[in-house]
Amino acid sequence: MHCFQTANAQNKPATRDGQPSLSPVQRADINCRFTLAPTIKCSTCVENGAVCSPPYAIMEGNVIDLNAIMDWFDVLATMYDERDNAEIEEGDCYPFVFPRTIRRRLVAIFYDLCAVFIQVDKIHRRGAIAMGAQPTSPSDLSEYRSHVLARRQLLLALNPRPVEPVWACLEPHCVNEARNAWLGSLDNWKQTQVLRLAPTDPGYIAWCTAIQIFRDSITSIAHPAVLSDSVSVVDIERVLDHFEKFPIDHIPL
Repeated sequence: MHCFQTANAQNKPATRDGQPSLSPVQRADINCRFTLAPTIKCSTCVENGAVCSPPYAIMEGNVIDLNAIMDWFDVLATMYDERDNAEIEEGDCYPFVFPRTIRRRLVAIFYDLCAVFIQVDKIHRRGAIAMGAQPTSPSDLSEYRSHVLARRQLLLALNPRPVEPVWACLEPHCVNEARNAWLGSLDNWKQTQVLRLAPTDPGYIAWCTAIQIFRDSITSIAHPAVLSDSVSVVDIERVLDHFEKFPIDHIPL
Protein backbone atom coordinates (compact mmCIF):
# COMPACT_ATOMS: atom_id res chain seq x y z
CA MET A 1 0.00 0.00 0.00
CA HIS A 2 2.98 2.34 0.48
CA CYS A 3 3.69 2.31 -3.27
CA PHE A 4 0.03 2.94 -4.03
CA GLN A 5 -0.20 5.84 -1.58
CA THR A 6 3.06 7.34 -2.87
CA ALA A 7 1.79 7.26 -6.46
CA ASN A 8 -1.63 8.63 -5.57
CA ALA A 9 -0.07 11.54 -3.69
CA GLN A 10 1.37 12.63 -7.05
CA ASN A 11 -2.14 12.59 -8.54
CA LYS A 12 -3.47 15.02 -5.94
CA PRO A 13 -4.69 18.31 -7.44
CA ALA A 14 -2.13 20.96 -6.52
CA THR A 15 -3.04 24.23 -4.84
CA ARG A 16 -1.21 27.50 -4.55
CA ASP A 17 -2.35 30.14 -2.07
CA GLY A 18 -5.48 28.10 -1.50
CA GLN A 19 -6.41 28.10 -5.19
CA PRO A 20 -6.22 25.21 -7.67
CA SER A 21 -2.90 25.20 -9.49
CA LEU A 22 -1.54 23.08 -12.32
CA SER A 23 -2.35 19.43 -11.67
CA PRO A 24 -1.13 16.26 -13.39
CA VAL A 25 -2.53 15.49 -16.83
CA GLN A 26 -1.71 11.78 -16.48
CA ARG A 27 -1.93 9.53 -13.45
CA ALA A 28 1.33 8.58 -11.73
CA ASP A 29 2.67 5.08 -12.26
CA ILE A 30 2.60 2.74 -9.26
CA ASN A 31 6.24 1.74 -9.02
CA CYS A 32 5.85 -1.55 -7.14
CA ARG A 33 8.58 -3.73 -8.59
CA PHE A 34 10.81 -6.37 -7.06
CA THR A 35 14.52 -6.60 -7.84
CA LEU A 36 16.34 -9.83 -8.61
CA ALA A 37 17.83 -9.87 -5.12
CA PRO A 38 15.82 -11.95 -2.62
CA THR A 39 13.76 -9.54 -0.53
CA ILE A 40 10.30 -9.22 0.96
CA LYS A 41 10.17 -5.54 -0.03
CA CYS A 42 9.68 -3.95 -3.43
CA SER A 43 12.22 -1.45 -4.72
CA THR A 44 10.14 1.61 -3.73
CA CYS A 45 9.67 0.42 -0.15
CA VAL A 46 13.38 -0.41 0.13
CA GLU A 47 14.32 3.04 -1.17
CA ASN A 48 11.90 4.83 1.17
CA GLY A 49 12.53 2.59 4.16
CA ALA A 50 8.83 1.74 4.26
CA VAL A 51 6.97 -1.39 5.23
CA CYS A 52 5.61 -3.43 2.30
CA SER A 53 2.01 -4.04 3.34
CA PRO A 54 -0.28 -5.41 0.63
CA PRO A 55 -4.04 -5.36 1.23
CA TYR A 56 -5.38 -8.28 3.20
CA ALA A 57 -6.81 -11.38 1.53
CA ILE A 58 -10.45 -10.36 1.81
CA MET A 59 -9.80 -7.29 -0.38
CA GLU A 60 -7.99 -9.25 -3.10
CA GLY A 61 -10.90 -8.91 -5.54
CA ASN A 62 -11.24 -5.19 -4.84
CA VAL A 63 -7.58 -4.75 -5.77
CA ILE A 64 -8.23 -6.60 -9.04
CA ASP A 65 -11.23 -4.35 -9.72
CA LEU A 66 -9.20 -1.21 -9.04
CA ASN A 67 -6.42 -2.38 -11.37
CA ALA A 68 -9.02 -2.98 -14.09
CA ILE A 69 -10.40 0.53 -13.54
CA MET A 70 -6.86 1.93 -13.80
CA ASP A 71 -6.34 0.23 -17.15
CA TRP A 72 -9.71 1.50 -18.38
CA PHE A 73 -8.90 5.03 -17.18
CA ASP A 74 -5.48 5.04 -18.84
CA VAL A 75 -6.97 4.15 -22.22
CA LEU A 76 -9.59 6.89 -21.90
CA ALA A 77 -7.26 9.65 -20.69
CA THR A 78 -4.52 8.95 -23.25
CA MET A 79 -6.58 8.49 -26.42
CA TYR A 80 -4.78 10.07 -29.37
CA ASP A 81 -6.49 12.32 -31.86
CA GLU A 82 -5.68 10.40 -35.04
CA ARG A 83 -6.68 13.08 -37.54
CA ASP A 84 -3.95 14.16 -39.94
CA ASN A 85 -4.46 17.82 -39.03
CA ALA A 86 -4.70 17.26 -35.27
CA GLU A 87 -2.87 19.90 -33.24
CA ILE A 88 -0.42 19.09 -30.47
CA GLU A 89 -1.17 21.14 -27.38
CA GLU A 90 1.69 22.92 -25.66
CA GLY A 91 3.23 20.59 -23.10
CA ASP A 92 2.19 17.42 -24.95
CA CYS A 93 4.19 15.19 -27.28
CA TYR A 94 1.15 13.88 -29.13
CA PRO A 95 -2.30 15.17 -30.08
CA PHE A 96 -4.82 13.86 -27.55
CA VAL A 97 -8.60 13.63 -27.86
CA PHE A 98 -9.03 15.43 -24.54
CA PRO A 99 -7.27 18.76 -23.90
CA ARG A 100 -5.00 19.16 -20.89
CA THR A 101 -7.67 21.02 -18.90
CA ILE A 102 -10.01 18.03 -19.19
CA ARG A 103 -7.28 15.49 -18.46
CA ARG A 104 -6.39 17.35 -15.26
CA ARG A 105 -9.98 17.05 -14.11
CA LEU A 106 -10.04 13.35 -14.98
CA VAL A 107 -6.86 12.71 -12.96
CA ALA A 108 -8.37 14.60 -10.02
CA ILE A 109 -11.41 12.30 -10.11
CA PHE A 110 -9.13 9.28 -10.27
CA TYR A 111 -7.23 10.62 -7.24
CA ASP A 112 -10.49 10.81 -5.27
CA LEU A 113 -11.31 7.17 -6.09
CA CYS A 114 -7.88 5.98 -4.96
CA ALA A 115 -8.08 8.11 -1.81
CA VAL A 116 -11.29 6.31 -0.86
CA PHE A 117 -9.63 2.94 -1.51
CA ILE A 118 -6.79 3.90 0.84
CA GLN A 119 -9.27 4.82 3.57
CA VAL A 120 -11.28 1.63 3.04
CA ASP A 121 -8.07 -0.40 3.30
CA LYS A 122 -7.27 1.32 6.60
CA ILE A 123 -10.75 0.58 7.93
CA HIS A 124 -10.54 -3.07 6.93
CA ARG A 125 -6.97 -3.32 8.24
CA ARG A 126 -8.06 -2.12 11.70
CA GLY A 127 -10.81 -4.73 11.79
CA ALA A 128 -8.50 -7.45 10.51
CA ILE A 129 -5.84 -6.64 13.09
CA ALA A 130 -8.47 -6.84 15.82
CA MET A 131 -9.34 -10.31 14.48
CA GLY A 132 -5.72 -11.44 14.51
CA ALA A 133 -4.22 -10.51 11.14
CA GLN A 134 -1.21 -9.22 13.09
CA PRO A 135 -1.41 -11.70 15.95
CA THR A 136 -0.13 -11.36 19.46
CA SER A 137 -0.69 -15.08 19.99
CA PRO A 138 -1.15 -18.24 17.86
CA SER A 139 -4.86 -18.27 18.73
CA ASP A 140 -5.32 -14.78 17.22
CA LEU A 141 -3.71 -15.85 13.95
CA SER A 142 -5.84 -18.99 13.88
CA GLU A 143 -9.01 -16.91 14.28
CA TYR A 144 -8.17 -14.66 11.33
CA ARG A 145 -7.18 -17.57 9.10
CA SER A 146 -10.39 -19.37 10.00
CA HIS A 147 -12.39 -16.30 9.01
CA VAL A 148 -10.68 -16.09 5.60
CA LEU A 149 -11.08 -19.84 5.07
CA ALA A 150 -14.79 -19.64 5.90
CA ARG A 151 -15.24 -16.89 3.33
CA ARG A 152 -13.45 -18.96 0.69
CA GLN A 153 -15.55 -22.01 1.50
CA LEU A 154 -18.71 -19.93 1.13
CA LEU A 155 -17.63 -18.81 -2.34
CA LEU A 156 -16.95 -22.42 -3.28
CA ALA A 157 -20.35 -23.51 -1.98
CA LEU A 158 -22.12 -20.78 -3.93
CA ASN A 159 -20.11 -21.44 -7.11
CA PRO A 160 -18.89 -25.06 -7.27
CA ARG A 161 -15.93 -25.91 -9.48
CA PRO A 162 -16.98 -26.99 -12.98
CA VAL A 163 -16.90 -30.75 -13.39
CA GLU A 164 -14.18 -31.92 -15.74
CA PRO A 165 -15.56 -34.06 -18.56
CA VAL A 166 -14.52 -37.68 -18.86
CA TRP A 167 -12.40 -37.22 -21.94
CA ALA A 168 -12.17 -40.93 -22.73
CA CYS A 169 -15.95 -41.07 -23.14
CA LEU A 170 -16.01 -38.38 -25.83
CA GLU A 171 -15.73 -38.88 -29.53
CA PRO A 172 -12.19 -37.94 -30.70
CA HIS A 173 -13.45 -35.15 -32.95
CA CYS A 174 -15.33 -33.57 -30.00
CA VAL A 175 -12.47 -33.52 -27.49
CA ASN A 176 -10.82 -30.22 -28.51
CA GLU A 177 -14.10 -28.30 -28.58
CA ALA A 178 -15.19 -29.76 -25.24
CA ARG A 179 -11.79 -29.02 -23.68
CA ASN A 180 -11.87 -25.38 -24.80
CA ALA A 181 -15.40 -24.98 -23.44
CA TRP A 182 -14.41 -26.52 -20.10
CA LEU A 183 -11.25 -24.39 -19.80
CA GLY A 184 -13.34 -21.29 -20.51
CA SER A 185 -15.84 -22.20 -17.80
CA LEU A 186 -12.93 -22.92 -15.44
CA ASP A 187 -11.47 -19.43 -16.03
CA ASN A 188 -14.87 -17.87 -15.34
CA TRP A 189 -15.21 -19.95 -12.18
CA LYS A 190 -11.81 -18.85 -10.87
CA GLN A 191 -12.99 -15.23 -11.07
CA THR A 192 -15.90 -16.08 -8.76
CA GLN A 193 -13.51 -17.47 -6.13
CA VAL A 194 -11.71 -14.19 -5.44
CA LEU A 195 -12.54 -12.64 -2.08
CA ARG A 196 -14.07 -9.16 -2.04
CA LEU A 197 -15.56 -6.92 0.61
CA ALA A 198 -19.03 -8.16 1.53
CA PRO A 199 -22.04 -5.98 2.47
CA THR A 200 -21.37 -6.76 6.14
CA ASP A 201 -17.75 -5.56 5.97
CA PRO A 202 -16.80 -2.03 7.08
CA GLY A 203 -15.99 0.10 4.05
CA TYR A 204 -18.12 -1.90 1.62
CA ILE A 205 -20.72 0.82 1.01
CA ALA A 206 -18.05 3.53 0.87
CA TRP A 207 -16.13 1.63 -1.83
CA CYS A 208 -19.19 0.80 -3.95
CA THR A 209 -20.34 4.41 -3.70
CA ALA A 210 -16.89 5.67 -4.68
CA ILE A 211 -16.90 3.55 -7.85
CA GLN A 212 -20.35 4.85 -8.81
CA ILE A 213 -19.34 8.47 -8.17
CA PHE A 214 -16.13 7.93 -10.16
CA ARG A 215 -18.00 6.61 -13.17
CA ASP A 216 -20.67 9.32 -13.03
CA SER A 217 -18.07 12.08 -12.61
CA ILE A 218 -15.91 10.84 -15.48
CA THR A 219 -18.99 10.62 -17.68
CA SER A 220 -20.18 14.12 -16.79
CA ILE A 221 -16.82 15.59 -17.83
CA ALA A 222 -15.76 13.38 -20.74
CA HIS A 223 -19.06 13.20 -22.61
CA PRO A 224 -19.58 16.96 -23.10
CA ALA A 225 -15.88 17.39 -23.95
CA VAL A 226 -15.86 14.70 -26.61
CA LEU A 227 -19.17 15.78 -28.15
CA SER A 228 -17.79 19.21 -29.03
CA ASP A 229 -17.30 20.37 -32.60
CA SER A 230 -13.51 20.01 -32.32
CA VAL A 231 -13.65 16.21 -31.97
CA SER A 232 -14.00 13.94 -35.00
CA VAL A 233 -16.87 11.50 -35.40
CA VAL A 234 -14.41 8.61 -35.28
CA ASP A 235 -13.00 9.76 -31.93
CA ILE A 236 -16.49 10.30 -30.54
CA GLU A 237 -17.36 6.71 -31.40
CA ARG A 238 -14.11 5.45 -29.84
CA VAL A 239 -14.78 7.26 -26.57
CA LEU A 240 -18.43 6.25 -26.34
CA ASP A 241 -17.52 2.66 -27.16
CA HIS A 242 -14.87 2.71 -24.43
CA PHE A 243 -17.44 3.82 -21.85
CA GLU A 244 -19.36 0.64 -22.63
CA LYS A 245 -16.27 -1.33 -21.56
CA PHE A 246 -16.18 -0.05 -17.97
CA PRO A 247 -14.86 -3.09 -16.09
CA ILE A 248 -17.39 -3.11 -13.25
CA ASP A 249 -20.67 -4.23 -14.77
CA HIS A 250 -22.73 -4.11 -11.60
CA ILE A 251 -22.13 -1.97 -8.53
CA PRO A 252 -24.23 -3.43 -5.67
CA LEU A 253 -25.15 -1.07 -2.86
